[in-house]
Amino acid sequence: MLLRLGGIFFVIGLVLWLWALFDSVTAPADRVRLLPKLLWILIVVVFTDVGAVLWFLGGRPRATAGAPARPLSFGWQSHGSSGSARRRPSAPDDDPEFLRRLAEDVRRKRRAEGQDDADGGS
Repeated sequence: MLLRLGGIFFVIGLVLWLWALFDSVTAPADRVRLLPKLLWILIVVVFTDVGAVLWFLGGRPRATAGAPARPLSFGWQSHGSSGSARRRPSAPDDDPEFLRRLAEDVRRKRRAEGQDDADGGS
């Protein structure tokens, strides 16, 4: 039982250390707190678990108020330079115009192959 518990703690420590290492390497250098970024990376590498905990408590950049921690990658986003820019989907399957053109292309291909448009246009 004790061996199994030690294995679980080892895996948790390894995941924590890898997360801290990745986070410290990818953090913007101008937002890292207390020490220079390179020194934080060395602390995380040399002191492993303790360095990871120190990174999360003292070096990791904090999210600024009102700003998302990570940029949105999918969904509806503003495009353009003005604040009142029109909004459009960022992924093709969120765009009704793209889906309409896709359905038209499928119908056209079926007609070209001699098949009926059995679904009634949808």
